[in-house]
Amino acid sequence: FPVTILSLQLTQSELPYFIAFAYGLLPSIRFENHGDVGKWIEIELQAQRYYVKLGSNQKDSLHAIPVGFADLAMFGAIALRQYALNFGISADAALEGIKVMANLAYNAGTYPAARK
Repeated sequence: FPVTILSLQLTQSELPYFIAFAYGLLPSIRFENHGDVGKWIEIELQAQRYYVKLGSNQKDSLHAIPVGFADLAMFGAIALRQYALNFGISADAALEGIKVMANLAYNAGTYPAARK
């Protein structure tokens, strides 16, 4: 059967929001307007799994996959390590800063939330 591959890179400003979500600091995330075809990703907790939805502005591009807690934790750890390396700080220091950012963004209603 045919396999579809949709790659998406997070921007520098999206990375801390992804980390905050992966560490349970935000209830959902959505990043959009990537590339010429308007790629997007949305992740939220539904029931007992995370659901990752990927797509673009092209017809029939929606893909939804369940992701377990352990898998998202691994993705979060990889993202946190890269974020810390980007700034030459420890992962602990990076996570503390991300916690503050996530709290402020959540309380202000300005984080990139999944669509309702």
